[in-house]
Parts: sequence; structure tokens; C-alpha cells
Amino acid sequence: MLWRERKVSKSERKGIVVLHSFLFHYSSEKAFGQLLGDADEPTDERRGVVKRLPTNEQGELTPEILEKCILQYSQKGYRRFAVFLTAGTINFGSIDQIGAINTVLERLQRELGITVTIHVDAAFGGFVIPFVEPNCHFAFQNSLVNSISLDAHKTGGIPYSAGIFLCRKGLLEYTKTAAPYIFGHEDYTVPGSRSGAIAAACWATFQHYGYEGYASMAAQCMNVRNYLTERFQKIPGVITYPSRVNILTVRFQHLLDENLRIRYCIVPCTFPIPLSRKERDGNSAFRGHMAKAYRFALMPHVTTEHIDKFFHEWRKQK
Repeated sequence: MLWRERKVSKSERKGIVVLHSFLFHYSSEKAFGQLLGDADEPTDERRGVVKRLPTNEQGELTPEILEKCILQYSQKGYRRFAVFLTAGTINFGSIDQIGAINTVLERLQRELGITVTIHVDAAFGGFVIPFVEPNCHFAFQNSLVNSISLDAHKTGGIPYSAGIFLCRKGLLEYTKTAAPYIFGHEDYTVPGSRSGAIAAACWATFQHYGYEGYASMAAQCMNVRNYLTERFQKIPGVITYPSRVNILTVRFQHLLDENLRIRYCIVPCTFPIPLSRKERDGNSAFRGHMAKAYRFALMPHVTTEHIDKFFHEWRKQK
């Protein structure tokens, strides 16, 4: 929305190219559905293009992958690029190489005369990464990051739905809509009217936990994730994928028993997943392949006792 509302010159009226990895949250394509066109030959070049990109073997979007794609589209005359990066992918807990990408995109802006903006989806990782990887600068430390989203209703401990949107000063004006029936009122949100209870809950919870409280909560979640990872890695035939937040994606030789899965609220997912090094035959990047996997989100209420109980019941049913 920020880019759609900003005025552009006639020379820039070719569509915006929206770039994200294949592991990005589905909401990106939902939000930019009106921009979808053929990735190579859009029927109307004034419309935008949404392009999925491969990642490295850790599930990270890299500067090299982005640069190659931007060079291709700039040669076709595109001058505006919106890059969507993720700090904590919901499928694998990976973090795109945001700092390195920002550096390369700054250079491409100068060399190609293009305009680039970055949005960071930190919906899952926003309340974890600052405490477990404090040197991972995924936010406004990067000059081209203009907006960030994060969810306080995950590891933030706030009731649903406490989604938070942050942007640089001045950009929020592009989302403004006049509400003429209310004197002097302007609406800056898509839904419009909403309860203020969630905002009050956020303030109260932040005051209650503070930095140390959230750091302790994040450390606890990561400890439980590590414990679960170690348990799975001792079992032949089970593949665990690398994660930098409190998510663990696992593939089994056989599907979980349906009753066990339901009892522990484990949802099977069929989605593009990264190939392990042995499965990839030396390729430097992948787009994933469709496979059945199980994603474990190790939230603050999950304990090692829950995990021990799960493994006890699983062994009985194998």
C-alpha cells in the first residue's frame, strides 16, 4: 500500500516487481494479488509482478540470488522493486540475509538507477531474535528497510490478534484515508474501527515482562527446541531442518498416527521444503519440493515433560 499510493513519474509507471523467497508467508501474495502477472511476460507492464525466488540450503534468501533477479528485471525496464524478507520463516525458522542484502541493494540502486524498498516480516521472529541473536540486525539498522511487521500474540504473550506494523517516519501518510463523517478524523488502517483493548494489553504486558522477562522466555523456548531436536536426531530415518528460532520442521519415514497427531495438535503440512545436502546433489540453491512434513512450534507453554510424553506415546505406536 505504501508504494501503491506514492506518486511516480511517467518514466516509472512500469509495474513494481515484488520479490520474496518461496518460504515467505502466503500473505505476501494475498496482499499483492492485484499485481500478479506472468513472471516473465506480464500482459500489462503497468501491473506489478510477484516473483518467488529460491534460497540457499539454510532456507535463506541471499544477496546473490536477489541481485541476479533484479538485474534481469532492470534490463526489461523495471525501475521499482519491493523486496520482502523474513526474520523467522514460519516453515523453517530461517532468517534471510537482511544486512548483506541491504548492502547489495544500496549498490544496485546507485548503479542501475532503480528504487528499492524492503519490508521485513518478523511476525514470528520479532520477539525471539533480539534476545537469542542480539547481533542479528534485521530491522531499521538497515537503510532500505522501510517497514516491519511482528506479532505480539505469538511469543509476545499478548492475546490474539496483536499484530504490530512499524514504518519509518512519514511513510504512514501513504496509508491515510479520510473519514469525513467524523470531524478531523483520518484512518490509517485497513480494517478501520477496532477495539483499543489489544493496544492496552500490549502496553501492560510489555511493562510486566520487560526486556529481561522476554529474554528469559525466548531462552526457554530455544532450550525446549534444542531438546526436541536432540531427541529426534537420535532416531534413524528422521530428518530435522536447521532453524534459528523456536520452530522445528521434521520429516518422518512414516506419517504420525492420526490420534497422536490430534492429541498433540501437530498439523501435517505439505509445502515446498528444502532438500538436505545429501538430497540436493550439490546444487547451491533450491526451490524446495512438495513433501509431507511436521512443524513443531515450541511456544512458552511447551515443556520438556510434554516432549517426553509425546515420545513415550509415539514409541508405543510405532
